[in-house]
Formats: sequence, structure tokens, C-alpha cells
Amino acid sequence: MQLANLRQIKIIYMINFVKSSILKKRNLVFLLPLSIYGIWTLIIYSYGVNIPILDQWKVPGEQIESFFDNQLSFTLFYNQYNESRKLIPNLIFVILAAILKEWNVKAEMIIGLLFAFLMSVIIYLLLLLTNKSFYKNIFLLIIYNFLLLSPFSFSRWLRGITLHRLIPDACLIVNALIFRLNINQKIKVWLYCLFCAISQYSFSGGIVVWIVSLLFIIFNNKLSFNEKFKSLCLFIGFFAISTICYFINYVHPSYHTKPIEIVKSSWQDMISYFLAFLGNILGDFYELDMLIGLVLLVSFILLLILNFKFF
Repeated sequence: MQLANLRQIKIIYMINFVKSSILKKRNLVFLLPLSIYGIWTLIIYSYGVNIPILDQWKVPGEQIESFFDNQLSFTLFYNQYNESRKLIPNLIFVILAAILKEWNVKAEMIIGLLFAFLMSVIIYLLLLLTNKSFYKNIFLLIIYNFLLLSPFSFSRWLRGITLHRLIPDACLIVNALIFRLNINQKIKVWLYCLFCAISQYSFSGGIVVWIVSLLFIIFNNKLSFNEKFKSLCLFIGFFAISTICYFINYVHPSYHTKPIEIVKSSWQDMISYFLAFLGNILGDFYELDMLIGLVLLVSFILLLILNFKFF
């Protein structure tokens, strides 16, 4: 009897030991793709320069200067710069300057890196909701972080201005997470609209998040036709209001390509430029950019189809 109990104790001990070992191993593996952010923090600390460059002197420079001069207004936050209305980034930068009591560009770099880290965490949560294989999730997370923190984007992370480009990406990822959550559909639509608006008022390209997020409603098979129709009407209504407000007193920059000139281009040029734009994060020249962009686009479409198919 005692021998049997001793064997049971040994078996339980071995099982617990194996479990704890696996958990420790998993923790170490999970930290692997996230450790890159610690490395980038050291890079910013070592090589980042606390001096604004390029567009930073204008935005958020004017807003921060006005804040310290007690002359800050909503108009300054909302003002158009190039094609963008950087309301949200301006707000973040001014709050950061208020907390630090100075304009610290290196702190803005860290905030941008923190945004990237949060995006990585949300991506991992999405992977957990769609894939039960731990090591596959880690592998995909490593690929994602490699794309986001590509060596070709080294200089990008040494500029505080990077943040406004990250916010639309973060909003899209958050909306994808909302799509997977089991919550009330009306709440989902309201949240979609909120993050789409944040995206739109962070960077000009953020308007694309509205279009992509529309797919989350269209391909939601759990909704009846009436529910889907009401959700679409609500979503499109908010999109219209947000876009109308965006283009009030909008002036197209004279030094940027006019939309009509883009339309005049051949469809081959438009497609090749779009693919090159997608692949620019990893490519080193135009032809390679196009190839990488094509691979990324096809991969995204296939994953999107599979995701909606099995949802």
C-alpha cells in the first residue's frame, strides 16, 4: 500500500515537473520575439538624438511651443499638415511634453516603440484566438516583429515622428481583435468607428482602416441580414460624418501629386507602385519592393479568406 502511494507521489511529481518545465520553456520562447523591443530601447538610448528633424519642427513643434506659451487651441491640434490632420498624435505629444515639462524627442521615440510593443501583444492575442498551436503562434509573432522592426527601417525608429504612422496600424489590429471577441454587435460597431476615426485623424493613410474594418461587418456570418444592414448603415454614417469633418477647409498641398494625375497613370504603374509601397519595409530597390509587396499582399488575402472561412 505504501509502495503504491509512493509510486503515485513520484508520478505526480514527475507530471508537475514536466508541466513546470514546459511552462518555463514557453515563457522563454514567448519572450524571444518580444526581446527585440528591449534591444531597440537600448539602440534609442544609445543612438537617439534629442533634436527634432524634418516635419517635427512644424508638427508637433508648433503645438508644443503653443502649449508652453499658453496659446494652445483646438485649431492647432486639428490643423492640416500635408494631407493629414494629426489630431491624435499632436494630443499625445503635447501630453507627453506636459508630463516631462519639456519637448523630449527621445521620449517620443520610446512612445513609438511602446506602441509597436502593444501591437505585437495584440497580434499575439489574435493568434491565440485563431490558432491553438503555441509554437506556430510564436513563429508567426517572430515574423510579424521582423516585418515591423525590419533592419531597413532602422532610422525610422530614431525619429519621434514615427508614432503617427503606427497609430492607424494599431487601430486596424485592435478592430481585428474586436471582430474576434464575443460582445454585442452594436458595441462592436461603435468601437470600430472609434478606432477608425482615431486612425483617420492620425495620418492621411488612416482612412484605409475604415475600408478594411467594413469587411469585419460584411463577413460576420453570425449576423442576420437586418442586423448586418443596420450595422453597415451605422458604420457608413459615422464614416461619412468623420470624412466630411476631415475635408472641411481642406487644401491639397501644391507640392504633392494631384489625385487626377494618379488616375491618368496606367493601371500597371498604379499596381506596381502599390506593391512597391507594401514591400518597401523589406526591399532595397523598386523591383524587389514590388516582389515583396506581392508576396505580402497574396499572403494577407489568403489568411483573410481562411480566417473568415473558419470563423
